[in-house]
Parts: sequence; C-alpha cells; structure tokens
Amino acid sequence: MAKQNLSQHLASLGDLFMQTWEIIKKEWKNLLITSLFGVAIGFIGIILMWIATAIALASGSGAIASIVILLFTIIAIVAIIIVYSYITIVVTKITKAALENKPVEIKKLLMDTLNVEKIKPVATTGLLDGVMSTLWSLLLIIPGLRKGVQWTFATIISATTGKSNREALKESEKLVKDRRWMTFGYVLAGGLVISIICGILSGIFNDTIGSLIGNIISVAFIVFLVLMYFQRSKTAPAAKASKKEEKAE
Repeated sequence: MAKQNLSQHLASLGDLFMQTWEIIKKEWKNLLITSLFGVAIGFIGIILMWIATAIALASGSGAIASIVILLFTIIAIVAIIIVYSYITIVVTKITKAALENKPVEIKKLLMDTLNVEKIKPVATTGLLDGVMSTLWSLLLIIPGLRKGVQWTFATIISATTGKSNREALKESEKLVKDRRWMTFGYVLAGGLVISIICGILSGIFNDTIGSLIGNIISVAFIVFLVLMYFQRSKTAPAAKASKKEEKAE
C-alpha cells in the first residue's frame, strides 16, 4: 500500500511542521548543498566588502571613506537579496520535486538557476517588499507589519511562477486576505522554532560554525513558506508514485 503522499493539503500548524520535516528528511542532501552554495557566494561578497572597506580606510580621507563604505554597504544589501532570491528559487524547486516524488539533479539545478532572467523577478520582488514594508513602518508600525504579512508569499510566488514584483505582491495580498492573523501566527511560529534551534547551536559551537549551521537550518524556513504557499493557493503538485510504491500496490 502506498504511503500518504506529501502533497496532501495541510490542516494545522502541526501538520505544516511535520510536512516540512518530511521534506527535509527526504531532500536534506540537496538542501545542504544549496545552503552551502549560497553561503559560498555570500562569503565572496563579504570578502569583497572587507577589501573595499580596507581600501577606503587606507585612502586617508574621512569623506571618501564614508562614501565608499556607504556605497559598498548598499551593494552588500543588494547582494544579500540576490543570494537569498537564488536560494529561494532552488529550494522552491526542490520542495516541489519532493512533493511530486521526482528526483533532483542538484548540480544542474544550481547552475541553471544562475540565470539573470530567473533571479531578477524574485530579487526585485524581495527588494520592493523590503523597501515598501520599511516605508510603511516609518509611517506607523502596525501598517508596516500588516503590509509585511500581506506580502509573505511574494518572493515564493515569483520563484514559482516567474511573475513580476507588482503581480507577486498583489497575488500574495489576495492569498493572505481575511487570514492575516493566521498567516502572521504561522510565520511567527516557524521563525521562532528556527531562531531557537539556531540559538542552541550557536551556544554549542563557536560563532563562525554556529552561524554557518544557522544559515543551513534557515533554509528549512523557506521550505516552510513554500508549503504554506501551496496550501493557501491550493496548487500543491500531485505526487507521482515511486517505483517502490507502485510495486507495493
């Protein structure tokens, strides 16, 4: 008899956590490789930032140093958004493949995703989300928080469908409409669990290793959000029976 497939719609937060765990158990190697690949790209950016800062400080001019540091800080923020967008796309595809019981060629997926046309809509959506949420928060904290919740699925939508930033934001608002508090609660619960695990690991290991492991574990939160999106949009991929399951039947 075939096992219950992973694409079944979720009924509770507990089910969502369990399904996230099932995906992680099934695809842990691919998720680990993805996380390490993203960390490597991000580390290169950090090194370039350090070099730029050192050059700026060595210039001897306080004004020039400040301008250079500000410029490269902005570049670093954009780079972080790009790396996060890249990881989001890859993790979304891994999660979808797991739901469909399809194998993942991780090397091919990682290289194919290094494409400006694929990363651009997700990155611009993430950037617009961040800027708009910040601006709303500067006006009033509650409206800013509300907008942030409404746009919870924006980057996932862009990663899944390739929709532009404005289209993704609007679709996310529709999915969250009338379920803002539930969405906020789910995201808060997922974030707290990840934060607690990362905090424990940071206490056990040194800061560098703890931070690295924390980055790897944080990929689980993207899986969590992707599953939430499939649940809310009711677009969970249909699972195909594996060969073992077909024989069992």
